[in-house]
Amino acid sequence: MPEAIAHLIPPDLIRFLLTVVFSLLVGLEQRRRFIKEEFESRFGTDRTFTLIGILGYIHGLGNFDEIKIQLAVILDKRIRRIFSLPT
Repeated sequence: MPEAIAHLIPPDLIRFLLTVVFSLLVGLEQRRRFIKEEFESRFGTDRTFTLIGILGYIHGLGNFDEIKIQLAVILDKRIRRIFSLPT
């Protein structure tokens, strides 16, 4: 039965989900390890590591050039919001 279900799920989806899960686990470990530290003394949280894992997965697919402009727009908006820059 599991073999029949495994053939229905695309291999890229399985790889993507594994990437997200492992990236999230690394981020959660980072959060757990530095929970009592100052905010400035650590790099990111579980969301940051998950985002980095997803971006790495997309880059590994070789489709990074196709989404480069959209990613730049998203990051530009986020950076402007974080640093309170005018739009």
